[in-house]
Amino acid sequence: MLTSSDKLHKPTAFIILGLILSFISGCWSNQWWSAHRAEGYYVDQVRELLRESDRKQLKRPFPEAVTSYRRNYFVDDFARLHHVLLRADEERCNVEETIRKAVIDPLSPVPPAIQGITADNLIKSFDQAQGYGLYDGLTNRVDLFNGNRPTVRQGAYDGREGEVDHILPSSVFPQLAQLPANLQWLSEPENISKGDGVTDEGRELLRYLLDAGTISRETVEGNLKAVAVKNPKTADEWRMVLSR
Repeated sequence: MLTSSDKLHKPTAFIILGLILSFISGCWSNQWWSAHRAEGYYVDQVRELLRESDRKQLKRPFPEAVTSYRRNYFVDDFARLHHVLLRADEERCNVEETIRKAVIDPLSPVPPAIQGITADNLIKSFDQAQGYGLYDGLTNRVDLFNGNRPTVRQGAYDGREGEVDHILPSSVFPQLAQLPANLQWLSEPENISKGDGVTDEGRELLRYLLDAGTISRETVEGNLKAVAVKNPKTADEWRMVLSR
């Protein structure tokens, strides 16, 4: 037989349980909404940086792109973009999803066929930055924010400068100097060692860009004629890729 005390305690327990569940649900909902709202903000930030990169690329046709390349105008945009990705990751946004939403941009002059490979490469470069420790430490964060090169903080090249490398070297393909699909992080020693030679990544990317019409065979052949004057070996290596 229930006493008056039992009758009072039973509904009270349900009320307390309901309040606890409501609190938990509210916290989860707030976290989800905050992350969702933050993701939208970072999508806009990445998209604007990519559009700025597109505008710079369109304003610097060959051979002016060679002069611009010497000023490293591509480094600041790429570094700032990675500062945005770092902040998105800290806000618990899905970085891969943020990148893909930002890259799929109907207002971008980049052809749709290139947008997918651009997203894939940015996701890869985010992983590279984490692997090199380019996001580690206040100094690196400030460098990225200001569009400067960060310092490698992890791995065999700890303490060396991190550099923005062109998968297809700008000395051979100046028209692609600002293309995000053509940029990656390397340590300074690795970048120097790579030089302007052919790599597996470069071979694959060139074929993809040729098929997509981003660069024409005629343009590449013209570039190689100019390169051959000072560096015939490099020109011959890239001609072999073009002929296959």
